Amino acid sequence: MKSAETIQVEEPRYLRPRQAALRYSVSTVTLWRLIKAGVLPQPRRLGERCTLLDREATDAAFEKHLAGGAS
Repeated sequence: MKSAETIQVEEPRYLRPRQAALRYSVSTVTLWRLIKAGVLPQPRRLGERCTLLDREATDAAFEKHLAGGAS
């Protein structure tokens, strides 16, 4: 019998707003409020209907916000 292989899946570099909201357990409205308040970095607009957030920058900002370091 063969042993089970471990498959590593890379996380995406960018998240759509809905994906980010699910990742941080907030509503999409709250996500947009945090962006507007400057707590989270501004998303990138790729087109009229395509908005992406940088996962690493958003993760770092969210951790800072949860630690009470957001201003």
